[in-house]
Amino acid sequence: FPVTIPMIGGFVIDYLSFNFLPTNKLLPDGYYVLYIFSFFITSLFLLFSPKMDLYLDTTAGFKKGFRFLFDKKFRDIRNYQIFDSFSISIRTVIYGLLVFLLLQNEFKLGAFSSLIAIVGSVFFLFVRNLEKKSKIKRMRLFVLGAITDVLSQLFFLMFLNIIGLTVKGIINTFVTPLKRIGGENILRKKYDEYTIVTGK
Repeated sequence: FPVTIPMIGGFVIDYLSFNFLPTNKLLPDGYYVLYIFSFFITSLFLLFSPKMDLYLDTTAGFKKGFRFLFDKKFRDIRNYQIFDSFSISIRTVIYGLLVFLLLQNEFKLGAFSSLIAIVGSVFFLFVRNLEKKSKIKRMRLFVLGAITDVLSQLFFLMFLNIIGLTVKGIINTFVTPLKRIGGENILRKKYDEYTIVTGK
């Protein structure tokens, strides 16, 4: 989906005519068709998804679980995740608008996203295999990914053109994701281990 859908969606929006299903004065008619298609696919996923039985222990009440969010043992992890989630949301909106202004239409934006997705997918299949075969200092990968994440953003903001976009795309494809692959899953694993052991 990340490889094919962006380019197909951009093609539908820019090159196919759907005058009989107009959206509004701001968006091309193709958006309306994509919304309908997304609703249909999502409905199928919900309809045919496997059933799951979830058993939740609620005997301790809501207050105990809520207080756990403020446990000092998880202060650093909690603050990092809050900041990271907030920054990702803001960056997604800002960079999405900037990239669209540079590429100028939905098809170019979709093609660029699809290219990044397929290159990134192939590259990280290689990284995963290398990680399984070799002993890698995962936290070093985490630090490397975090630093390059900041540098790529600064470079793109300094050079708001195709060159800046290309450099940021390359860095974000090959280096920046090491932040999540290398370290963030370790933090979450430790978090889960603690909650299981303590029963909180």
